[in-house]
Amino acid sequence: MENNRPRSRSEKRLIKKAGRRRVRLAFALIFLSILIFPLSTLAVRAKVPKLVGKGLTELQATIKSAKLGFTITGYEFSDDLPKDAVISQEPAPGSRVKRGQAVKVVLSQGPEPKVTAQTLEVAPQETSLKEETETQAKPVEEKTEAEAPPAKEEAPQKVPTAPVKIICIDPGHQSKANPATEPIGPGSNQTKAKVTGGTSGASSKTPEYQINLEVSLKLKKVL
Repeated sequence: MENNRPRSRSEKRLIKKAGRRRVRLAFALIFLSILIFPLSTLAVRAKVPKLVGKGLTELQATIKSAKLGFTITGYEFSDDLPKDAVISQEPAPGSRVKRGQAVKVVLSQGPEPKVTAQTLEVAPQETSLKEETETQAKPVEEKTEAEAPPAKEEAPQKVPTAPVKIICIDPGHQSKANPATEPIGPGSNQTKAKVTGGTSGASSKTPEYQINLEVSLKLKKVL
């Protein structure tokens, strides 16, 4: 049988205290959830470091230590920064982004090359060489001793310089494909797709275009 006797004052006080404790505990849990949620969000975000002015090797090391990635969005000529140094970046230094997010960078191509007279003389040299070859290939008519002109000293022949060769290294692939066509090299009539899309490593998650670029830069140094 239930005890229906009236509660004493001490029992009522204990019940009130227990209720107050429950309310305080609920407020404490709410406060902790509000405090912990932003901290947990910050734990999976990374701070973007300053990349402008860094070379490619230093760029890779800095990005790796910040637990981020990077994407080269273009190249520009620069009189102030050496070749392969970072000219600009996006997002700006100090920004908070998700870990593994790619930072967009623009690299320097060094000072803009100037056209010299030697470059313009390459084509005339090839024409002169062709004319000399055709002249030497013509048969010489036999002349009698009376008609033969006096012997002349032969002038030393000029050794033609080798034509300038330009080697184009196209690493290919980027984060977004561009199916528009372009020449495969300066002055070429053959065309190809500007940029094709690539894949990423199954374990490293490294994009294919980034690996292609690193290999192309190493090949550039070898050449």
